[in-house]
Amino acid sequence: MSPNAPSPRPKLPKRQVLIRLALAVIAAIIAFNIPHSLIPVFKESISEATPPPEIQNVLAGKRKIVIVGDSITEAGKYPGGYVWLLQRYLSALYPGKIEIVNAGISGNKATDMQARFQKDAIDHKPDLVMINVGVNDVWHAF
Repeated sequence: MSPNAPSPRPKLPKRQVLIRLALAVIAAIIAFNIPHSLIPVFKESISEATPPPEIQNVLAGKRKIVIVGDSITEAGKYPGGYVWLLQRYLSALYPGKIEIVNAGISGNKATDMQARFQKDAIDHKPDLVMINVGVNDVWHAF
């Protein structure tokens, strides 16, 4: 290829280069911080774990908890997510006794959750229901 021939790859405007650089920096920061969220939650052995007094009575006799929400709840099932942490904590305190049902659906607003509440929450016959809503309602100008 001659030195005066146009490059097969078009030159990116400075703004696009800066955006790509910023995204790379953000990705690197996230990548370096992920291991911190995966550090074991419990410093004591599982056999020594006891629930704080303020929740001992709340969880007495509870066998199933349904968590209804949006993408934050749905993604909470992955390591480090709040649903995952809750399941891990309760499994340590009450091995094999409390089931968590994650009923999070990305993009849902309060009206969407209301429409599916019977099927996704009540039909599971839960002892407790957690409802996490509002992000999409605000985001989509409810």
